[in-house]
Amino acid sequence: MRKDESLSLLYNEYKCRFPGKEYVFGCGCTSPKLLLIGEAPGREEVKFSRPFSGAAGKWLDSFLQLAGINREDIYITNAIKYRLSKENPKTGRLSNRPAAREEIVSSRPYLLDEIGIICPCCIVTLGNVPLRAVTGDHRLNIGECHGTPSKVSIKERDYLLFPLYHPASVIYNRDLVQTYESDLRGLVTLLKAVKGHSSA
Repeated sequence: MRKDESLSLLYNEYKCRFPGKEYVFGCGCTSPKLLLIGEAPGREEVKFSRPFSGAAGKWLDSFLQLAGINREDIYITNAIKYRLSKENPKTGRLSNRPAAREEIVSSRPYLLDEIGIICPCCIVTLGNVPLRAVTGDHRLNIGECHGTPSKVSIKERDYLLFPLYHPASVIYNRDLVQTYESDLRGLVTLLKAVKGHSSA
């Protein structure tokens, strides 16, 4: 079965498991060297049915450009594939909210299956949620792990794991820009050392 067919089946299973949500599924090159995993889609992502379509997406695109990485050459998805929202009791408007631990845990099997289908050389997690979803370790903190490569074993296959801050963190804390750029240079060096990539 082709990868796009396997992904389509997986995403349909996900819809059945979590019905009635606002979904945004992964997109991009299905045989990439690099798989990028965010936390969960927001309003703009739902609107355009594409991961990282909002303000954080603009930062991500600029960081990818800085690293010499083309978005069409990688696969981008989220640890949780539906919007996490809360309603303002005064205005009735919806806003994004953080993921609860049980939401990370319940979506994790689908993320691991997705990783197995994509089979990248390197997994880049953006923020705490995907870092914990990929590793299964909820004690990990991005502030302690960012920019440090390691190996993670998923279904008897080893992958390179490279945690980064979520691009949205730069929006709220511009002091992280230099840290992010430094981490990206480390990622570029790592990718250059990786020979070849998964086949279709």
